[in-house]
Amino acid sequence: MLYRVVNIEELYDCVWIIIRLKSYCKLLMSIMSNPIQTVNSAPSYITEFIHTNLSQLNEIFEKEQSERGPGCMRFLCSQETNKMDVSYMDHGNMCQILREDSWMSLYQNIPQDKKLFFVQDIDLNSVFLIYI
Repeated sequence: MLYRVVNIEELYDCVWIIIRLKSYCKLLMSIMSNPIQTVNSAPSYITEFIHTNLSQLNEIFEKEQSERGPGCMRFLCSQETNKMDVSYMDHGNMCQILREDSWMSLYQNIPQDKKLFFVQDIDLNSVFLIYI
């Protein structure tokens, strides 16, 4: 049997990756098992954040899209913990969250001249698709 000695940082990195993968799997399973519902608006704390920071979010979107190609803005948020993680997700990143055919269908149906904000609310266990 072959053994490899690893330093503590490598071990922490591996544990962190496993934890992140487990949380993504749980999120995906919950998204896939819940029926799709149409709502007229996202929770107010989300819409307020977007409206307050819209110019900065647009700048990030434009810069990242020009550097990394087509994609969307992803918001991972929780009102309970006052968390709002924002990142640009290109094709490869979105295919880690959704099946490729689901992402392509979603991407191809973005209205012309609109940006997609893919908002995952951890507390509500919901995803909101916001077109800006």
